[in-house]
This record gives sequence, structure tokens and C-alpha cells, in this order.
Amino acid sequence: MKIFTALLLSAAYVFSLPVHAQLTGEARKDYIDQTTKTCFKVQRDAAPNKDYSDKVLLTYCTCYSTHVADALNEKMVIEFSNGTRPLSGLDKYTQNASQYCAKQIPK
Repeated sequence: MKIFTALLLSAAYVFSLPVHAQLTGEARKDYIDQTTKTCFKVQRDAAPNKDYSDKVLLTYCTCYSTHVADALNEKMVIEFSNGTRPLSGLDKYTQNASQYCAKQIPK
């Protein structure tokens, strides 16, 4: 089964960060926490994931959120937040995270 990734969940959180935010410290923790919660809900509700345990989905979502957070820096967050960097620029980070983390899930 394929685990679906909600690319918009990362985008939605980036837009909710203050322009001066950095993905370090509390901002990073908040990003990972919020993205993991949203990801888990989306993954749990996805029909193809019905056979996966909550633990497996949570592991995937934590991996995904952390992987995306690792890829973003302060400049990128500012540019995504103020619209000077297109939202589609997040795609490569979210897709890389999704592919990497999906491989970590036991078959």
C-alpha cells in the first residue's frame, strides 16, 4: 500500500509562521509537532492506509515532518511566507521526505 503525503500540510504551516521565524528551537519543535499531527490525521483517514497501525503511521509522519524541517532554513521560510518563493518550491522537499520516510516503513 502506498502512504499518501499531504503536501499542503507543510505549506499551510509555513504560511502560519511569523516572517522572522527560524526552524530552530521552539519554532522547529512547533513545526514538527503540528505537521506530524496533521500528517497523522491525513494518513489515518486515507483508505489505502487502513491496514497500517497508528504506530507505523506516526513513525512515518514524525520522519516526514523532521525531514522537511531539516531542509528548510530561515530565508526559505520567509520567502514562502511572504510569497516571494512559490509554494511549488516546497514540492521537492516534501516529495523527498515522503519517499525517504515511506522506505523506512516495514513492509
